[in-house]
Order: sequence, then C-alpha cells, then structure tokens
Amino acid sequence: MGQIIVPKAINALLYGQRPRNVVPIGTSVTLGSDGLGGVNLNLTQYSPGASGFPTSGLLLAGPFIKLIRNAGVAGNTSAQILARIYTDALRYLQQGDICVLEIGVNDLPAINANPTSGIQALMANVQACIVACLGAGILPVLLTPLPNNGFPVAAKIVQWYYYDVARSWNIPLFDSYRLAADPATAGNWIAGYSADGTHPQRAGIQALSPTLATFIKNVSSPIPYKAVISEPAAGTTGLEANMLRNGSFAFSAAGMPTGWGAPGGVGSNAVAPAVQPYSGQTYTRTVTSGAQYFLQSDLAQGFTAGQDIFLFSGAMTPNVAAFVGSYQLGLFGVPDNQFGGLQNATQNGLIDFAFPIISQPNWTQIYCNVFSGGDAGTYACNNFTIVNVTKLRGVWSPQNAEIIY
Repeated sequence: MGQIIVPKAINALLYGQRPRNVVPIGTSVTLGSDGLGGVNLNLTQYSPGASGFPTSGLLLAGPFIKLIRNAGVAGNTSAQILARIYTDALRYLQQGDICVLEIGVNDLPAINANPTSGIQALMANVQACIVACLGAGILPVLLTPLPNNGFPVAAKIVQWYYYDVARSWNIPLFDSYRLAADPATAGNWIAGYSADGTHPQRAGIQALSPTLATFIKNVSSPIPYKAVISEPAAGTTGLEANMLRNGSFAFSAAGMPTGWGAPGGVGSNAVAPAVQPYSGQTYTRTVTSGAQYFLQSDLAQGFTAGQDIFLFSGAMTPNVAAFVGSYQLGLFGVPDNQFGGLQNATQNGLIDFAFPIISQPNWTQIYCNVFSGGDAGTYACNNFTIVNVTKLRGVWSPQNAEIIY
C-alpha cells in the first residue's frame, strides 16, 4: 500500500483529471439480479433496469467512465467488504481511478440490536475502506445505505455518519437514501421502488441510476447534511438523524405542515412536492403584510445544556420584491430565547444553510423559528434538519473530524 495522502492534498491528484476505470464494491445491491460477478468480461449483457445499483449507473455514465468489474457480493457486511477491498477492487485500479463504496445495508441488524456498538463497527470499517482507497491513490465515492423496511430506524440513523466521514476525508458522497426513502412513511422505500423492502427493483434502479451517472461524471464533495426523514414529536434523545418533527414538510393540513405552529400576520401557506436534491415537500409561505413568524417547530429536547453543539441545516429561498424590514432563520433556546442562525437578512435567492449552534447553560428546550419583517413576498423552505453533533460524535467520530462550532 502506498503512502496515505491527506484529503486536501489528494484533490489535485484526483479531481483534476477525468477518471477512467471504476470498480463498485458492495453487497447484493451492487451485484444485482443479472448475477455477473468476478471480472465480468460480459458487462455488455447488463441492462440498466435489471443490473445492480450502482452498476447500472456506472454503465450510463460513459464514455469516459469505464466499468471494469462488479465487486458486489450478496450478504456482505462492512467487515467482509473491508477484508476483500484489495483483492476484489483496488488491485484492478490505477492511481486516479474510482472505487464506489456501497457499504452498510447488511450491518443494519447489528445496529438495530445495539445502536452504539453497531454504528462504531460499521463506521470504523467504512473509514478503513476510505483510507485504503486513498492510500492507493484511488478516489473513493461513498454511497449512503439504501432504505430497509425491516430496519427503518437503523437505516435512518446512520445517514449523518456517512456525511460526517465523507466531509472529514473530503471525498464525494452520493446520497442514494435520499432518492429512495419516502418521508411520509418515516423511512421505508418509495412505493414501487423495492419488491422486498431491501433491494431496489427495476423502477427503483431506473430512478437511481441516471442521477448516479450524472454524479459520477462530475464528482464533488458532499453538501451539508439535510435529513430526508424527521422524528416523531415526542421522545427525541439527540441521537436521531433529525430532531425536528416533519422537517421535510411531508404531511400537512390546509397547506400548513403538520407539527409546525400556526403563523401570525397576513398571508397564505402551500406545500408541493420537492425537487431534487431536496425531498419530501416544499413549504412556501406567502407574506402579504405585517411582521410575522411563519414556521415555528415543536420543541426539540434530548440534549445537555451548556455542552452540546447543534447543526441546523436546510434550504430557504426568499423572493421579496423590496426589503424594508428583514427576516430571521435559526434556532431559539428556551427560556431566554437566545438566537443562533441568520439574523437581519435581506437577500433573495437560494440559501443552502448549515448553522452550528452551541447550547447555553440555562437552556431547557430549543425550537426552529423563521421570522419575516413583513415585506411582501414568498419564502420556500426545504429539508429543515437539527442534529446534535456532540451526541452523534460521542458514539463515533471520524479520524479527521471537521470542527463544528
């Protein structure tokens, strides 16, 4: 194995050229229903609707992406994938090539039985696979584990850890979970995408593959985490993928997302299906007049006052004709209503935000609040997410953990 190159130094080596050869390594999700393993000299036999994911996405990514081997093995855990990453993947690649890492779906039963030890084992193996690739001069592309109807909570909770390790090593991450999970079912597959609740069937592969093909041709580092799934109103512990209830606005009554406070002032509410890369629904508040809050969440609990770091992320697109007042977007700490986030803002256009917020010693609760100064216009919101970075990293933290404060 060659010398491990630190993440920033590897950028010039790998991102500056068009990779040629690609090997995806993973589970039955990679192997696919066509059953072509090994060297796969007959890759042309694959059909994009029947082959494994991500294999079919790589086939669609040509002509500069050359799939040379399918290293998927049904039933493999992360430990088994790590054990064979050299013999089944890296030995076939040269410096500047790509190894797609589809890892984790078969670790979900262990995470379901014991979240702490299960997450620690999985993420240590994922990170070791990343290090093995980088040490060989190979660009790892990490995929988030797909939904699993048998273990929806376990499949949901690991998503943030994949973003964390990818950002820490500055490698590309493709969020396959976001494309396949249905927020309205709290994490099961989108209807029709999977026949058994574990593997994608033809409709699911046809939905996932073109997006992966585009991504692999334009590899880039991951964006801030935005959860596709939100938590129920009660019982948050801080270890959730999203502490907010209905942060994807996936269900509503009369245009107002369920679980959010009724807005003040004059205006109207609407929800519509979100457009990728966002999921669930887009909630839009049309402000007619009057200073008002228009999104106020249930109170999120499950943190240690004065110690925990939260990361509040999502997207908001204001479209205001003329700013006389301003708007605010952020978290409030109870009881003193200390604010963290975007204040006194007067900008239009997409705000793809990620605000770190440190809990204060006297806080007992926190909540999300979006406030308008009353200028007429619209505010479109997507995928509001609160994660407790301190608690999540207390279970497992990447070797090069990005400092968030």
